[in-house]
Amino acid sequence: MFEFLKPKTERQQLTSLGLEATAEPPGDAVPSPKEIADAMQKMQAAVRDSGASVEFQRRTKELLDSGQRPDLICFLRERENPNPIVLLIKEPPRKALLIFTSPVLAHFYIQTKQLRAEVVGMKLDDIGPAAESWRTRGCNAFIMDLSPKAPVFNLLDAKDNLITREQLVWCWANSRVIRNWQAQTKLQEIYSKKDSNPASPEMLQKQRAVLELMRDYGSFDVPFVHWMIALIAGMQGDEPGRMAATAALESFGPDFAGKTACLENRDGMKAWADSMSIAQLGLRAEFGMLKGPDGLPIKSILKSETKTVPEVSGA
Repeated sequence: MFEFLKPKTERQQLTSLGLEATAEPPGDAVPSPKEIADAMQKMQAAVRDSGASVEFQRRTKELLDSGQRPDLICFLRERENPNPIVLLIKEPPRKALLIFTSPVLAHFYIQTKQLRAEVVGMKLDDIGPAAESWRTRGCNAFIMDLSPKAPVFNLLDAKDNLITREQLVWCWANSRVIRNWQAQTKLQEIYSKKDSNPASPEMLQKQRAVLELMRDYGSFDVPFVHWMIALIAGMQGDEPGRMAATAALESFGPDFAGKTACLENRDGMKAWADSMSIAQLGLRAEFGMLKGPDGLPIKSILKSETKTVPEVSGA
């Protein structure tokens, strides 16, 4: 289903500009470790003071109790040798492994940062040997699903210097809950707002800004985000923007091809409207905004194909 998951020999080669193994956010101004730590503390304090922390904990427990788990655990590895790619944290000294729960997010990081690296994936239950290898290499912390555009990140210390399956599952669940909560909050402001014209230039611009923010910070692996951006860009007459979003959408495979073409006449307008409806439904389902007959959120319809992901060999 996902073109990102093709074997290495079939994937498009990435641009190689070398690797600087430091925690470096995008842009020209690189904040100091203290500035990053201060920003993280302020963000955590804001969540705690708002009362959202208790709700996040409840939803995280609910997700864990449901039995859902990440399909894959991925990490980045240098092409020329088996060394995993890490971020070196100075204060206090830590060696943080970059871990991704989606190969699409991992490739997004590599391509944006222009790293000469490859994505290595494994099933969750096969994490043991790799975790021991990471500990041997001095990895005593990890960062999950780091966006290449994020100025701050959530750093977790490994338990006894060993990144455990339990830690990864909890971190995934907590991150998924926060991601969905943020998406629900933003999308409800758009789709539940009364007395507004969703096709007005102002609302289109607002929708696109929200979707692009979601895309860049944790939801690049959701094809419906790219789908909606492409459709909105088409309505705005932004052909380069539509083409860029369409290219990202169609990289998920043939099921997502031909969904955003600009069509004319009555039949074309109907096809465009149908495409918009499907994209919105997919978007709502992915972020837990649609409920089934049992009153529970409909599960995401997106699944990773584990069989085509390179297996760990010597980690």
